[in-house]
Amino acid sequence: DADGLLSHCRVRGVKTVLDLTAPHTDQDLAASAELLRVLYRQGLDAVSVSDLGVLRMVRMEAPELAVHWANAGGPEALEMADALGCTRAVLAPSLTLEEIGALCARKGSLEIQVPVWEPGCAASPLAPCLLSPAGARGPACEAGDPSAACRRAFTYGKGGPPALDAPAVDRLESIAELTAAGVDVFGLRPRDPSELGGRLEALCPKDGARPGGGSFTARNPVRIRFRFRLTPGRPAQLAADDFEGHTVSVQGPEPRRARGRAASAEEASYNTRLYQLGGTPYLCADARSRVAPGCAIPPEAFAHMKEALLRKLDKARGAPPGRQGGRFRAGVRYLPRREEPVITVRVREPGQVTRELTALYPALLYVPLAGLGRNPEESARLLQWTREHGVTVAAELPYRLDDASVRALSAARAMGITEAAARRPEQLDILRRLGFRARADFAVSNSQTLKELKALGAASATLSAALSLQTVRDMSHVMDTELVVYGRRPLLVSETCLIRRGGLCGCEARTELTDADGAPYPLVREAPGHSSALLDEAKLWLIAHISLWRRAGLWAARLDFTTENARECVQVLERHTGVGRYEPNRITAGRYCED
Repeated sequence: DADGLLSHCRVRGVKTVLDLTAPHTDQDLAASAELLRVLYRQGLDAVSVSDLGVLRMVRMEAPELAVHWANAGGPEALEMADALGCTRAVLAPSLTLEEIGALCARKGSLEIQVPVWEPGCAASPLAPCLLSPAGARGPACEAGDPSAACRRAFTYGKGGPPALDAPAVDRLESIAELTAAGVDVFGLRPRDPSELGGRLEALCPKDGARPGGGSFTARNPVRIRFRFRLTPGRPAQLAADDFEGHTVSVQGPEPRRARGRAASAEEASYNTRLYQLGGTPYLCADARSRVAPGCAIPPEAFAHMKEALLRKLDKARGAPPGRQGGRFRAGVRYLPRREEPVITVRVREPGQVTRELTALYPALLYVPLAGLGRNPEESARLLQWTREHGVTVAAELPYRLDDASVRALSAARAMGITEAAARRPEQLDILRRLGFRARADFAVSNSQTLKELKALGAASATLSAALSLQTVRDMSHVMDTELVVYGRRPLLVSETCLIRRGGLCGCEARTELTDADGAPYPLVREAPGHSSALLDEAKLWLIAHISLWRRAGLWAARLDFTTENARECVQVLERHTGVGRYEPNRITAGRYCED
């Protein structure tokens, strides 16, 4: 009963937030809009989002609702959240205390929320997790469950230790330091409250004072004030307000003559009883009684008045706010392109690019920004070959930008590279400011996000590998879209270094995880930094379904080269241009051909 839950929370001063961070297809957006319409009128306080299309829907459906931007990982995310009108930024759980402090120093008018307790999950919240049936890390995903299949299935070598058994996020002991750093809100998401045991109660004693400082409290009662009056010949009057605009009052019996007590003693007695609010969500901040000399009412009558008053206050606080929302409209559907998609290529290392590859004229060549600066001679040869054959190069950004990445972008611009691929929405503005033609190279799953990206100036957008080809075709094709049709799918991206944690090799090296059947899954580093990507053991191979993806309305079909050598890259590209007979050993159609 959502209405009852929201009313219960409003009475107790508890804010309710709807989690909409899971990836949304167009169909999911319509369903979430229907749910939001009901909850908004019933008094929902905020939503948590991580997708521009979901935010667009929220602004149409519930224009006055507070929005929290989830999984913020850097200062550019805070800038974007502030520009989008969000009230809070929820930081990614992988950030260190130093990184959290640096972001708090730049928060401006935003509230900063930090997760201090939640189930551990190796999958970063940045992209869909293809190990989950829902295709996403979030409320519908059981990745935080120790019994989840992804935890059981993958080990460091056959019979080795579990590779994805991530520990829970536990910062309960660091609350004082986080408070001093400027954190405003602490987030807890236990699968079972009993997991916290007595630790949370020890950190949050009943009086709200926490050893070591900080403002983390387990209970935050609603402050109210009382006014009581007894006048001869008139009914007793008792009123209360909650400092939030809710004022209620009740009447009681006419007072009787009191004997043996002064008016001041009667007033003190009534005040004492008004402060006694045990078992309620309220805390009396002030109580004042005015009792005429010689007046009193029976104690049971006063108790009944107080009970009736608190019931009226409950009702007033629990009433829906009476908001009238807007209406989400998907808008005009732009028809799919009729032209066959061009072929683009992404490499993990510049060494995978040869003159033979560029001579096959891919429409666009994505090269990691970190790789361009690693070997100047290799990069110079690559750029020479692409210029010879008129192939456009796009520098692919890392998931996280640092000062070195920004300097590398300037160096790439000096090399003559004019296009770049953003891995997060907040990176688009940086590319625009540096003069690049920006492409949105993150998993887009709905048409509303495409509209927002087009408004932000993105030249193209990469669609999610969790979509079916039919879903892709049914989307509104408002801008150029691209879909990976070949390569090892990233099953998850982890913001912690799974390679180094395994103790098997340096994190520069590539290793493999093993599933329950003994199949090897490549594990590679996402440079710079120490993020890791777990790749599928089978390769996407859609030659048998070529007519389907060619008619899906795409601008481009991408070949994503990860573990292939330079010769294999050429063979795969030749096959997709109708030449050769190359076939991978193990193939999959992913989720593209699902209904």
